[in-house]
Amino acid sequence: IVSKDLTGTVTSWNQGAERLFGYRADEMIGQPVLKLIPPDRHDEERRILEKVSKGEMIKTYETIRRRKDGTDFHVSLTISPLLDGQGRVIGASKIARDITDRVEHERALAQSRERLRQALQYQEAIVGNMGEGLYTVNRQGHLVSMNQAAEKLFGWTKEELLGRKMHDVVHYKHPDGRPFPAEQCGVVQVFRTGTTLLNQEDMFIRKDGGFFNVVYSAAPMRSDDDVTGVVVVFHDVTAQKRAEQALRGRDRALTAANVGVRYQKA
Repeated sequence: IVSKDLTGTVTSWNQGAERLFGYRADEMIGQPVLKLIPPDRHDEERRILEKVSKGEMIKTYETIRRRKDGTDFHVSLTISPLLDGQGRVIGASKIARDITDRVEHERALAQSRERLRQALQYQEAIVGNMGEGLYTVNRQGHLVSMNQAAEKLFGWTKEELLGRKMHDVVHYKHPDGRPFPAEQCGVVQVFRTGTTLLNQEDMFIRKDGGFFNVVYSAAPMRSDDDVTGVVVVFHDVTAQKRAEQALRGRDRALTAANVGVRYQKA
């Protein structure tokens, strides 16, 4: 607790101030309070005294002050006007609290949040621009996120599918119309076993009802030992499948032709 007159001269100095600033009372009483303020903040004292001289109280004013050893630290100030017997303002009483630990903690937390924001932004940029479709589902199988490639392949927007059960939208039947029970779905298997599926061949259903061939991998997302979700990465291999079928058809035709030639020679 420190008191000063309206010129900013220290008039009282308690033991708490001695511990906080490092000066003894006899070193500060009669000295300008500017001694405690870094030069680039001297204008603060003028503004404080202007308010106090008008009878205003200043609550929770956070700033920087300087110790005797030259180190700066964060303080929270509460400043009240001092009145004489006639009610005239003759000075100010200031309570100073060291808030360095709190400020440093908040700064570290803010830096950590910024690093996390940048990491997520970077991750989103990668996921959003990757060529493969990617989507995540929660424990109930409901869509949580989906990248642009998946939107393009499915024909659905992320907003249209958020909160919906993905199996019931893109994997609910076979191409011949037979139902595809959810318990047979690979994603459910990942939830059940906690193991990753790699390079699985399957068929997904587009918004227009058409089927397309995919190769997909599905991996569990964990919180401690619990599987809380699954991330699925897939790509469309329809063109590749058609090419393979065309090659097989050509091979069959060549085989049949060779057999015909042999019969003719016989």
